[in-house]
Amino acid sequence: MYNDENKVYVFSKYNCMQCKFAKLFLDNNNIEYVEINIEEDEEAFVHIKENYQAKAMPLVVFNQEVYARGNNPDGLERLAEVIS
Repeated sequence: MYNDENKVYVFSKYNCMQCKFAKLFLDNNNIEYVEINIEEDEEAFVHIKENYQAKAMPLVVFNQEVYARGNNPDGLERLAEVIS
């Protein structure tokens, strides 16, 4: 469900400044993404916990590879390079 190829997934939660930063970076770099709020979608929460052992948000995933977890501008830059 959350592993479509060529889609960027941003797993986020409410009141998350790092999530807002990640989405702003993606928007500014014209990178389309699907945002999934784990506080609204329990299935997504279980998915990222089981598959990525994620605790920090946001979790930015492309082609089932994690590019950013928490505050990680370098990972977002790497994603931008891969997609362009």
